[in-house]
Amino acid sequence: MSFNELHISLQNLEINWVRDLRIGGLLSGIYDPQTNTIPTAAQVNDILTTNNLNSGFSYIPVLIPAFNSETDTYEIDESLIADTLFLSNKAYVGYRNFMAFGNRFLTCMPDINDRAQVIISHNLNVKTFVSTLKSKGNTICAFQTRNIPHNGHIKILEYLLEVCDHVVINPVIGIKKPGDTLIPVLKEAYEYVITNILKTQNLHYVPVYADMYYAGPREAAHHALIRQNLGFTHFSVGRDHAGAENLFHPEDAVNFISEIKSDLEIEVFTLPGAYYCNSCMGITIKDCCADFANSSSKAGWVAGFVERKSSSGSTSPRPKKCFQ
Repeated sequence: MSFNELHISLQNLEINWVRDLRIGGLLSGIYDPQTNTIPTAAQVNDILTTNNLNSGFSYIPVLIPAFNSETDTYEIDESLIADTLFLSNKAYVGYRNFMAFGNRFLTCMPDINDRAQVIISHNLNVKTFVSTLKSKGNTICAFQTRNIPHNGHIKILEYLLEVCDHVVINPVIGIKKPGDTLIPVLKEAYEYVITNILKTQNLHYVPVYADMYYAGPREAAHHALIRQNLGFTHFSVGRDHAGAENLFHPEDAVNFISEIKSDLEIEVFTLPGAYYCNSCMGITIKDCCADFANSSSKAGWVAGFVERKSSSGSTSPRPKKCFQ
């Protein structure tokens, strides 16, 4: 099965896809220190109730949902999942996806099928790609995205290219919520940016196979750990990283990462977002523009969800540069 064939239905919430994604991620080492299933519910509880890596696992437990016929399983506390990951909101898309197949999860690793092996191979190839760039003494920053690129993304990419030798647009691709940009569209859009807008050989599009939990601050840390395990030297966390439906405060992820940076080996840039500056007459990154500090210079912030709504016709035409 080819890389492109995996994308035909990959974004659909389906138990076999979820299992293969998590098996492939675990066995490719992207969730290290978790490299296998979690054997007990008590260990899951420990991970959820701590905000560091001392438990020997990541900030989000990677669990493999069980089929009805499987017996080597345990049940987890659904309320604890809601409380620790999703601000107690059981109507939220992240919680609904997490618990979509019930609260029974495997105690041991199941057999590996061909699709999981393709995922393992791809993620290992990403590690090799990053390692090759690093072997030349380069700094390499991973840029997470799930939206089609807009002026704000381009400004952030320009900034990252100024402070790192290479930037890899490294979206998490896997199960997504309705309304997120389709994986082939995301690839085509960013390759256009690389080739026709930023026009640099130091910007690359290389995705990684993994789950998207929409777990806000804890997922920002989880994403940083994935990029650390892939070999990146730097990672970028921005406004409302891994959030949806306005559940989290826009700066929650940036604040959480700032608190736990000492747990990580990777250096994390915390960027509070891109805005339109009336003084500069263009897009700027908050806190990186002296003019923008003047409240009279501020206009709207640039947001991907507005871009998606606009392009689908569900909102009024957006301004050319400023998303109000």
